[in-house]
Amino acid sequence: GYYKRRMDALLSGADPDEKRFYLAYMSDVLDRQLNKKLLIGQFHLLGDLFEHPGTYHLHAPVRDRAVLILQAKDDTGFDPDEQAALRRAYPEAQVHVFEEGGHLTRTTNREEFDAVLGRFLAGEPA
Repeated sequence: GYYKRRMDALLSGADPDEKRFYLAYMSDVLDRQLNKKLLIGQFHLLGDLFEHPGTYHLHAPVRDRAVLILQAKDDTGFDPDEQAALRRAYPEAQVHVFEEGGHLTRTTNREEFDAVLGRFLAGEPA
């Protein structure tokens, strides 16, 4: 129930048809596809990640220029302090802040999002 309510809030700025689609999709995932066995398996994978950080190179340095941070000023999923903390964690990262679009900017602001991502993937400034 929590995730369904959260998705509804995060999609508040989305196109109504897209919002209905994503809410139906999430309901299907949460109600029909997710089960106890799958959830336990996911937690086992997460535990393995933390138990064997060297295997997964968790502490290997990240080339900051290889990182693109996409944020929106009106994000309801991460507050401004959390967004700033992410930018501080990757000081050399490319950052693009959308004027609006909320937490699911790819859904609510598709053209600009795709253009920024395309430039980044092409090696151009995002």
